[in-house]
Amino acid sequence: MEYVRPNANLMLRSAAQAYGGQVVGVVLSGLGRDAAEGCRAVRDAGGTVVVQDPATSDFPSMPAAAIATGGAHVVLPPKRIAAAIAELLAGGPRKSGAAPATATSILLVDDQRIIREGLRALPQSESDFAVVAEAEAEDGRGALRLEAELRPDVVVMDIGLPDLDGIAVTRRIVAGGSRARVVALSALSDTETVRQTLEAGAAAYLDKCGAFEELVTVIRRVVAGRELVGHHT
Repeated sequence: MEYVRPNANLMLRSAAQAYGGQVVGVVLSGLGRDAAEGCRAVRDAGGTVVVQDPATSDFPSMPAAAIATGGAHVVLPPKRIAAAIAELLAGGPRKSGAAPATATSILLVDDQRIIREGLRALPQSESDFAVVAEAEAEDGRGALRLEAELRPDVVVMDIGLPDLDGIAVTRRIVAGGSRARVVALSALSDTETVRQTLEAGAAAYLDKCGAFEELVTVIRRVVAGRELVGHHT
């Protein structure tokens, strides 16, 4: 007998239609975009979606797609997922009548691995942030490809990228009508570099020396719609 794997989108949509706000959907490590639209259906029905943090996934495509489509409510590493599900089932989804906050999806772009890892640790410590990709975003063209594929809320980007610099990448992201807010990072803080970066459309400019202390605060402020210029606010 041939086994056919059920379609995750269909399964989640059916559960959302049948059970509404009682549904708890869970998306773990996996390939492709299967389940992304189903997660959105669960969210729209008033249910809750728990997604594995893509940075902890062997195959991050599926959880990253769920976050990028706006379907995720809670983004957690694997060790915390079981406890979160138990808490949701014990208290009931949306117990207070208010929907959980949707995670802010973040793409990290820097050609230095140690810098990416350090920056990644900051938003990962926040329950409402999710780093959807970083390892492949080591140059400008890779950043453009991932931004187009994952549609993050925020792109944290080094200006001094190889192949295509961060100013040019920012300009293309903004010109393409993306929803992403660009937070630019640079070891340079001269007036001309800041000016060019902001004219390209960056929402914020941070000196790398202060990025580790300020990044979380700056991301929250640009998501709220405030334009920033790093230390020059």
